[in-house]
Amino acid sequence: MNDGGKKPRRAARTAEAIVEVSFGGWPVGVAMASVLLAERRHRHNHRTSERRRDDFPKIGHFDTWKVDSLQSLVLMNHDLILYPQWVNASDFRATAEHFNNVPLHSEELDTALRDRCEQLLQKMQRKIDGEQQKAILQRRRKLSSSTSSKPVAKPRTAKFKLTMDQLELCETMGTQLPFLPFTTPEEMQLFNQCAASLVHKDDHEMAVWWCSKVDGEKVFPKLPVHIRLYRKKWQKNRRVVDCVNRAKKSSDLLTSLNKALRPNTVETGAAVESANSSGSNQAAVALRNVAGSANSAASNLDGPALQNRRPPVLRPSGIDQPNEQALRGGNSEVIGGTKVGGYEDEPEVPRKRVRGEDRRKSDGAARQRSCARCQQFNGAHSYECGGQGSANRCDYFDERGTRRCYYCEHMRRNKKSNYDPYECPATRGTRDNCPYFYHKKGRGVKEKNGQKKRKNCSSR
Repeated sequence: MNDGGKKPRRAARTAEAIVEVSFGGWPVGVAMASVLLAERRHRHNHRTSERRRDDFPKIGHFDTWKVDSLQSLVLMNHDLILYPQWVNASDFRATAEHFNNVPLHSEELDTALRDRCEQLLQKMQRKIDGEQQKAILQRRRKLSSSTSSKPVAKPRTAKFKLTMDQLELCETMGTQLPFLPFTTPEEMQLFNQCAASLVHKDDHEMAVWWCSKVDGEKVFPKLPVHIRLYRKKWQKNRRVVDCVNRAKKSSDLLTSLNKALRPNTVETGAAVESANSSGSNQAAVALRNVAGSANSAASNLDGPALQNRRPPVLRPSGIDQPNEQALRGGNSEVIGGTKVGGYEDEPEVPRKRVRGEDRRKSDGAARQRSCARCQQFNGAHSYECGGQGSANRCDYFDERGTRRCYYCEHMRRNKKSNYDPYECPATRGTRDNCPYFYHKKGRGVKEKNGQKKRKNCSSR
């Protein structure tokens, strides 16, 4: 299980699906793709740390280097760790581990490619030096013959002509030429020759041998995985070619038989168009015209070919219209004992579109609310009760339907009174009959003035 609680294979598939959805349609190069993947990996690790690590600070952004600078500054000035669970990136020791594009080739393959690149560069350098010497000799000849001549170009070092993406791959893999899949016709032809000989026991050995054929322009080095994938495609194509070659004799025989049995058709453009556009009678006339033109055209041909000629296949004619006697003048008919039709003959007069009525203005009277508990137990003060917003606030009934004083119960619940809410005089009248407490809007339940004075007198 990984840090996200998923199996490694399932987590990898999920990550690949997210990357394909996020960046699948972006036409970016290798360097930009590495930057995008690094940014996504950084954000994923940061979000996972916020979810999984205790006391990990939630900074609200992904610029962790700012927090690193702040923590280093606070530690230097105050000798205090600002975020104990935060580890600065500078505190990690540098290792040989790499991310993004990493080298996948073996040491043997790297040695073979390095030797081949040195041979190619030496050959290119000799060619450059030869051209330089020729330019120097030509300049000397021109100097001896005239006073003005172009200066000789500075000597240059041989190097391979690569694109920006190829240079990025070379830098990440530590090679002078990138490992690329099969793309050029020269590489495919070379693979055909190599695969047909069957001299290599595995793909790795073939990849090492392939380095000896690299030229840096049309043929590039290959990884064993490139050879394995292209071998599957090549084998499939070979099976198709072999199948076609085996069936070629039968296919040629069938083609010649079809040519011998298939009659030649002589079509006249005007006759065919008239036959396709006319009814059954016109089609018959066109058929006779075509037959006549075919007979006239076949008079100059051999006898056996004349017997195989036939007119072209014509399109079927359209549905014939019913007779006028079958039509009725009325707007309804009886078919199978059922009357159908009956539509109005008068044309429909378009009506002018009318705007709907406006919403009526409110008269200012709001809907009067009531206490649900008072209505449940047939209370007479449901519209004045304090339980209009919540049934637990009902001034007269408890959840069992027993009369009690809410003021006394509220103060007793808050340990501010010892009066029995079920013995209060308000249980036999209204809430205003409570001799001890009253409700002040916006300030809650308060003691009445007489009760306060009584307490003061008792204290004296």
